[in-house]
Amino acid sequence: MKKIVAWAMTLMLAFSLTACSGNDTKTTAADTTAAESTEAATTAAETTAADTTAASSEAGTTVAETVSAEELAEFKEALAQYNALSAKEEHIQLSQILGEGTSAQTVNLDATIKQIGDGDTAQVEFSGTQINNGTSTDILLYYKDGVAYLSTGGQKVQVASSFASVQQMIGGKYISGVEDITYTSVAKEEQADGSVKLVLTVSASEEGIDSGIVELVIGSDGQIISLHALQEGSITSGTTSMKATVEMTVEVLNTNDAVKIDYPDFSDYVDSNASSNTTAAETTAEG
Repeated sequence: MKKIVAWAMTLMLAFSLTACSGNDTKTTAADTTAAESTEAATTAAETTAADTTAASSEAGTTVAETVSAEELAEFKEALAQYNALSAKEEHIQLSQILGEGTSAQTVNLDATIKQIGDGDTAQVEFSGTQINNGTSTDILLYYKDGVAYLSTGGQKVQVASSFASVQQMIGGKYISGVEDITYTSVAKEEQADGSVKLVLTVSASEEGIDSGIVELVIGSDGQIISLHALQEGSITSGTTSMKATVEMTVEVLNTNDAVKIDYPDFSDYVDSNASSNTTAAETTAEG
């Protein structure tokens, strides 16, 4: 189910105290499991424009030939304006169900993300609650000056990290990710407040898709106000196929100069690299 399932798979696996390590020379078992599971979900769901013979591709967005050029242009312009923002604050609600019956795996996330800038000079604040199969975990993550500060499960750690690693932890680019999905139709609905809702139907040619829809609400100034996405289908990892339902809502709360991050005192955050080195030294001494 392409991007949306990949986001949810990342969220289900990402938030452990070892997952935020930015040291590319060290790979923990948790990191390997997360990477393999996410890759399997993405690979199983990936469908390129070349696989869709009745489609045309523009700047990463693939649509059927029957889609209105005007509505598609409005969609792409809104995404371009969103990507050009210097800062964003968003409220995200995500629900995922993999499998059926008593063996179903569920993940729910309710979080607020603030991001100022981009790349390794970016600043990030992520605060929210993840409920994984009924177990609730509060998560607070900050990122600045190339260091990630994570507080969860009663522990506080800091670790040097790339922005790309932090993005993977928090689920990637929620709104920007819809640009990479294949659509069969785009419908435009004028709203009473002057905003516009674009309703995009996700192509069933995407592997694993039974049905899918993305709704994008755009304000009169051309800026994205909110996103709602729902996809149903299945994903396959190896020989195992699972029913999958993913629903996500993103509300843009503030943009540009209105986005502020107030950092706490990080003096009680333990350096995870130093902690690992100490543990290794103690083990050697005991031996």
